[in-house]
Amino acid sequence: MKTKVLFFNFQFLIFDYNTSKYYPKNMQTIRRKIDEIDTQILELLSKRQQLSLEIAEQKKGLNLPLRDDKREQEINERLKTQAAKLNLSSAFIVQLFELIFEESRRLQA
Repeated sequence: MKTKVLFFNFQFLIFDYNTSKYYPKNMQTIRRKIDEIDTQILELLSKRQQLSLEIAEQKKGLNLPLRDDKREQEINERLKTQAAKLNLSSAFIVQLFELIFEESRRLQA
């Protein structure tokens, strides 16, 4: 990969050809770490989706409804507690997991 490096104001700057801007070298390192975490999140969502489909098969076999409001409420309460411990917005986490629940229900239908 072609790179352009500049030393300015006592720091190394890397040129990003996509944005045509220079960024501090450590910013590029941090962005790579974020990219790695994004990949891990996607892999975990895929695993969660597979487990959700397994649950759906068991529910169908037992003639149980696919949606379990009590279970979702329990998950939300647990996630809010964990979010607070991790200094994450509880409202954001509830919204995020509502999207995850919606996708699970769509796939299970």
